[in-house]
Amino acid sequence: MSIEAPLQEGQILTGALFNGPMRVETVRANGPDTWAVGLVGTQSERFRKVTLSSQDLERLKILDVAAQNRNFRNRSRTRPDSSGTRSPRWPITTCRWTP
Repeated sequence: MSIEAPLQEGQILTGALFNGPMRVETVRANGPDTWAVGLVGTQSERFRKVTLSSQDLERLKILDVAAQNRNFRNRSRTRPDSSGTRSPRWPITTCRWTP
């Protein structure tokens, strides 16, 4: 039985295990209840490959930045219509400048 990885690429990890926020680049199962994770420091930009267990993950805060960005883009580009559906905030047109 395979255990799904609790981490996904693009998530941010913070906690006492790291000096600063770390972005998840790769995730690979490394045995029962452990994962080999490629991380990049969001401030240091240094790559690290670490092995994390489920106990380690319980000590970390996991931020799903990709989902937050998707929600922000959906909110910022659309607004409710009078019909209750969502439509673009402004009409999208192509403008050409001619000298």
